Amino acid sequence: NKVKKNKQVPFVPYIYVSFLLISILIK
Repeated sequence: NKVKKNKQVPFVPYIYVSFLLISILIK
């Protein structure tokens, strides 16, 4: 079973985490 071929990391979570980190930093 070769179903692990769609291993693409979207940039949405990365941006979300970055935003959260900045928010906490600015706090």
